[in-house]
Amino acid sequence: RDLNEKLDRNVLVFLTVDSDGFDPIFLQAVNFPVHGGLTLERFKNLCERLELSGVPILGADWMEYNPNADTSNKTSAHFILGCLIELLAILKVNGGRKL
Repeated sequence: RDLNEKLDRNVLVFLTVDSDGFDPIFLQAVNFPVHGGLTLERFKNLCERLELSGVPILGADWMEYNPNADTSNKTSAHFILGCLIELLAILKVNGGRKL
């Protein structure tokens, strides 16, 4: 809730997203599921807060997706794609700033 207060606008940020932090209802293809983890809405809210914070985001990566554990229709892969679109929007906004 106090994310914007904790961020320093003078420090470059590299954001790493770990699939294990999402609720398995939304992202099943992980090795260590966390019930009660992030939802897509909470992730979108986090991205919006980062974008509005003015913190310079240098880049981002995604980790801990297990394609062998994904369903035949790749539900988790589609979920991650939606999240990556949110991240790309932040990076595009930050791309216009001088770092």
